[in-house]
Amino acid sequence: MTARRSLTILAVRQAVNYPLVFVEWIDSIGTQGWNVPDADLQPALIHSIGWLTAESPDHLTLTAHIQTGQIHHHSDLAIPRCAVRSLKHLR
Repeated sequence: MTARRSLTILAVRQAVNYPLVFVEWIDSIGTQGWNVPDADLQPALIHSIGWLTAESPDHLTLTAHIQTGQIHHHSDLAIPRCAVRSLKHLR
């Protein structure tokens, strides 16, 4: 990683003040319309990256977009903890 990129990431983290995380989690999957009765549906393995804006014993909340210096964010996603396979803090 270049020094400039490291400084940019540091500046964003300081401005946003939330940890940037990678979450691997399991999501349900479904179908619509006419289907084959014996179709083998499996839960989907999802990879998400975002700002960890909230945590509780039951779920994590990731946010995709945050307005620098403000409390406004956009595209929040609540992931149940029981669905989380792994959580990794990024730089």
